[in-house]
Amino acid sequence: MKNEVVDKKLRIKVGENILSTSIERMNAEFKKLVAENEGSVSQIELDLEGVETIDSQGLNLLIGLYQECKRKQWGFRVVECTETVKWLFTIFKLNDVFGVERVGN
Repeated sequence: MKNEVVDKKLRIKVGENILSTSIERMNAEFKKLVAENEGSVSQIELDLEGVETIDSQGLNLLIGLYQECKRKQWGFRVVECTETVKWLFTIFKLNDVFGVERVGN
């Protein structure tokens, strides 16, 4: 997982499918990034470019990250996702919640 901070926005590029087999590791990475950037960011941008599949545990992970941002009064949005991932978010009514932007192929 790559990340950078620009203009108080922590952009996290996931770069892999979000599946039950990787949830524990990803959750630990997200928690570490949130803790490391406490006080220096006001928004998380989750870059899902290249992510083709998100299973139910992956959705729960993203919802948990969104909720953590809300607790901290940070913004949260998804950028650079595929049509497939956008469709998944739409089915679960998360499209507007996650503020999905820049949908690619």
